[in-house]
Amino acid sequence: MQVILLPVLMTLTMSAASAATTSALASQTPQLQPGLWETKAEMTLNGIDLPAMDDSDCVSEKSAKDARRYVTRYLEANDCQVTAWTYNAPALSIGVRCDNNFGKGSGLLKGTLTLSQFKMKGVIKTSTDMEFGLDFSGRYTRTCKK
Repeated sequence: MQVILLPVLMTLTMSAASAATTSALASQTPQLQPGLWETKAEMTLNGIDLPAMDDSDCVSEKSAKDARRYVTRYLEANDCQVTAWTYNAPALSIGVRCDNNFGKGSGLLKGTLTLSQFKMKGVIKTSTDMEFGLDFSGRYTRTCKK
C-alpha cells in the first residue's frame, strides 16, 4: 500500500519514533469514510518545487474508525514522531519531530479533516538549514473494488 503523505515526506526528509495516544485525544479521534481515497502531495525543498505526487489508497473499515492511528501509522513507518495531535472538528494540527542524515527537524501540519476529505499544509525545518514544505490533500472517491 502506497500512501503519499509520509512515505514521500519522510523519504525526502528525516526519521524518529511514535507518540502515545492519550485517552483525552482518543475521545477526539476523527473517522474517515472507508473506501478508495485519492491523495495529492505537493512539496518544496528550500522553496524549490518538487514534482507533485498523486496516489490512491483503499482505506479499510478498521483503519477508517481511527484517522489518528491511520495517519500515525505512516509516520511511524517512516520513523517520525507525532509530538502533538489536536483535532477540533474539522480543524487538525499535527506536530512532527524527525531526525536523520539531513539533520534534526520539526514542524507543524495544519488543516482540516472530515469524513470525506482532508487538507493539510506545513513546514519542517532542519538543523542543517533545509526547509521542507508540504501541501497534502485527500478525498474519498468511492467504495473499494473487491
